[in-house]
Amino acid sequence: IIGSLPRPSWYNAVLGSQSFLEAMINSRYREQYEDAVSCFLRAQEIAGLDICTDGDAHYDEQVAGMSVVQVIGLPASAAALPACILRS
Repeated sequence: IIGSLPRPSWYNAVLGSQSFLEAMINSRYREQYEDAVSCFLRAQEIAGLDICTDGDAHYDEQVAGMSVVQVIGLPASAAALPACILRS
């Protein structure tokens, strides 16, 4: 996988002006980040990938007030982010 995976709708904590390490001190940010990475890794394992990534979960969805969907000019419907669902 190259690039970022879609952020689950429940992952709404953002870095803001903090560094990633500063944000990880915040339990809300850390929990959402760890849950998202767990979902991303599990999905990649199920898909049979040999090399897995965190899906760029450590980056904010918005940069300079714009999401990647806005920056590259995709229709608004492309901004719908799927929820992460794991099956036992």
